[in-house]
Amino acid sequence: MRPPNLAVFAWLRGKSAHSDPAGALRRATEVLPDVDDFTPDGARFAYYVVFRAGVVFAFVEGMRGVTLRLPQARVDALAARGATRLRELGDEWVFLALYETGGFDDELAALAREAHAFAPAPVESPALARDWHPQPGATPGQIEQLLAALPFAPPSAWIAFLRLSNGGEGELSIEPGWFQLWDIASVLEQWNDREDRDAFPDRLFFGGDGGLESFAFDVGGAPPWPVVTIDPVAGPESERVVAPDFEGFARAIGSR
Repeated sequence: MRPPNLAVFAWLRGKSAHSDPAGALRRATEVLPDVDDFTPDGARFAYYVVFRAGVVFAFVEGMRGVTLRLPQARVDALAARGATRLRELGDEWVFLALYETGGFDDELAALAREAHAFAPAPVESPALARDWHPQPGATPGQIEQLLAALPFAPPSAWIAFLRLSNGGEGELSIEPGWFQLWDIASVLEQWNDREDRDAFPDRLFFGGDGGLESFAFDVGGAPPWPVVTIDPVAGPESERVVAPDFEGFARAIGSR
């Protein structure tokens, strides 16, 4: 089983001991690529959860229907037709009743495909197979917070890496030889520090070496943006380019 969405499992804990619609959800999702599923008891289906790339996008609890994670606009449209928002988990979650008048039985397969498409696609990283000590991947909400805070679209390869490991550290085959990836909260804290922004304009810091040097994107030009190291104490003149972009930098992560 891939890492679960802990908010979903916390909500499920203590709920129904049997879930009849699990079979319907399994049939709707087993034909989709890159899908994992989990139930604590395959005989009873106490609950049934479906993942893509470690993110829960659908689950069944109880006897009445299926819950999906969908874009908020889609949730709004379904709610207008009688579906139930599951705000305890967030604005993107909606409960769809089955087996009753006005239910969503005939639309379940199509809606499950939409939820699958809305979930992050799996991204393989060679670094995670090497000497890298990861943290749990960033949640969709954390990614959205990052994207909303920045006035530009950050490198997609970096975002993909954060989905796998929101923070972490390991070997680096280029100087300074060790890399500590900042989590999204730390990136935003640095980005919102006006003093640092003034001292290092057009630099988005995203990690360090555990010592004096920090890693940043040089966002002053057109993408792809080079990765640079900076010693904040020594100042901007200490900056040097270590990779042409994050994809090139990622190839050095996790190896010596």
